[in-house]
Amino acid sequence: MPANAAIYTLINALPEVTGGVYPGYAPRSAALPYVVYHRTDERQCRYMNGSKGLSEADYQINVHATNIDSAATVSEAIREGLDGLQHTTSGGINVRRISLTNQRDMSTLFDSSQDETVETQMDFTVYYFQSETP
Repeated sequence: MPANAAIYTLINALPEVTGGVYPGYAPRSAALPYVVYHRTDERQCRYMNGSKGLSEADYQINVHATNIDSAATVSEAIREGLDGLQHTTSGGINVRRISLTNQRDMSTLFDSSQDETVETQMDFTVYYFQSETP
């Protein structure tokens, strides 16, 4: 089971995230600021005698907002809530550690009928066990 449930639960609990948290993409009706997350890669940690159930997954978390200040507020809350988090259970997932690996800013123009929005992107690596108990 991927760590999607843990990522969703942790981000959705943050009061700064007022527009919702969405896996993959947000609906057109989503209110800003909102968060979209994607699992970009996942690896199984192997030992000499086989798998121990520990996985390492990379997630890209995108914050969409009306301006850079709003995007920065939400991004900072996510960074503070996730980066360095360890030894917790969230969304039924036994999370061993979450680390921020990269962060960048950009702007997005969806189509000519919409205003430009600001987007921040953060990459996190999540180490977790496939089951709640290792």
